[in-house]
Amino acid sequence: MILDYGYSIGRLTKYVAPKVSKVIYADISKNYLEKARTHLKEFNNIEYLRVNGKDLHKLPSEIIDCVYSIGVFVHINKKDAVELFREINRVLKREGLFIVDLPRPGKQWLSFENYSEEDVKNCLEVSKY
Repeated sequence: MILDYGYSIGRLTKYVAPKVSKVIYADISKNYLEKARTHLKEFNNIEYLRVNGKDLHKLPSEIIDCVYSIGVFVHINKKDAVELFREINRVLKREGLFIVDLPRPGKQWLSFENYSEEDVKNCLEVSKY
């Protein structure tokens, strides 16, 4: 099971969903959740979860194989980010994987649009999830 934590309207999820049994798309924004539902309407293996940005209390421990969060943590203050990292660790299985991008100081985020579909497929092919 994969957790997409707050990544826009599910741009990456559309590539992930066909390859896995279930994706949980989590976001703090009701608006983005609705946009993601529309953007990902062709998939029936996605659960949509509204979160508070500080914890993942709605999810049981050790159920997630992989969490990815792209371009999200730049918007979260340090205290909440530390708590959220703890929560991500809690929901991940023992051998789970957490993929997160964090900008270097003074650097801009690389937009997902700068990655090709081939880049995404190459990443998914090496995944066991």
